[in-house]
Amino acid sequence: MNILIMGGTEFVSRSVAEHYIELNYTVDIFTRGKKEVPYTGYRHHHIGDRHNLKDLEQLKSFQYEYVIDISAYTKNDVSNLLETINTDNLKRYVFCSSGAVYAPNRNMITEEDEKGPNHNWLKYGLDKLEAETHLMEAFNKKALPVTIFRPTYIYGPNNNLYRESYFFDAITHNRPIPYPNSNNQTQFIHIHDLMLIIQSMLENDVCIGEAYNVTHEAVYDFESILDTFEHVTDITIDRIPVDTNTYNISRRYFPYRDVNYTLSIEKLKKHGLHVPKFDLKTGLKQTYKWYQQSYPKLSDKAMTLIDDIIKTRA
Repeated sequence: MNILIMGGTEFVSRSVAEHYIELNYTVDIFTRGKKEVPYTGYRHHHIGDRHNLKDLEQLKSFQYEYVIDISAYTKNDVSNLLETINTDNLKRYVFCSSGAVYAPNRNMITEEDEKGPNHNWLKYGLDKLEAETHLMEAFNKKALPVTIFRPTYIYGPNNNLYRESYFFDAITHNRPIPYPNSNNQTQFIHIHDLMLIIQSMLENDVCIGEAYNVTHEAVYDFESILDTFEHVTDITIDRIPVDTNTYNISRRYFPYRDVNYTLSIEKLKKHGLHVPKFDLKTGLKQTYKWYQQSYPKLSDKAMTLIDDIIKTRA
């Protein structure tokens, strides 16, 4: 079985590639070639810019049974690829979307709930939604065997986003952690569970033409997130609750948005897909071991207010 992965060097796409190499698929990856591929076992490394149709033309001579598209963010990203690849033998096109496609909603969001503009996610969510819409039109008009997944926050070893590592850095260096003093709640999905969900999507034809929320069902507020990091590291966190009226953009001091972000996975369960098993405590224990072995050097340019908030408290 052969598979094309759009991406292959960053957190999610790298995990997908390594997962299917381990399962003995014939794996090709498509990246910009700007980062070293940290694993072996793939067949071809296609190098190019997916926004450039000429770069995508190198894929025309290949026939893939599966495409897992992790690097697409816009309608043009997916339309350019569909113009280029041979879909004659395609059994599944799996697209990584986001829970950001939903309109603001304080309830447990289902796949049928309203989608559209959301001030918390801005253009990112709208772009993902346009890409979804284009793919579903291709399903309806051309029978493209597409499956869409909408994850909450993905975490685990090799995460290149400054999320878990931010907490581990602060905790191990005894730095205070400012956090939103609100009642909003969120969810997480461990990278291994996500790989098993994608695998189950490739194996189950009921997924064709469908979109799914993917997350672990456990819900956390910001206090309980910090509690979990304390448990995993066995270190007490110096916490600074932040007045959301004073600092109303949480991403300037915290890795997660101060928004209610909870998704129902009843449809995923009903259709017989893999149900996430890693609760946050278990998943972060594994991630902390990776952190202690690799000590990744990460940062987040958006988080500019941390020092100001700590000085104000002092």
